[in-house]
Amino acid sequence: MDSRIIYELSRIHFNEVHWEKPLNSEPEWVHFGLGDSMKVELVVTIINQHIKTNTLFIVRSKKDSLSIKKK
Repeated sequence: MDSRIIYELSRIHFNEVHWEKPLNSEPEWVHFGLGDSMKVELVVTIINQHIKTNTLFIVRSKKDSLSIKKK
């Protein structure tokens, strides 16, 4: 799918995103680390828990968006 189309679709569906507040005092954001210290297993676990389709759509900007298959 074209980068621009993925970007536009993400903008259309942005208001459908439901942000869950943590039940305890944990922060809403999770830091996965950088470079060699990135917690890849944590990222994969969270993706698999929340995204049930086999295709992931990554949107960084209008000209830098892509779709990839989950492994």
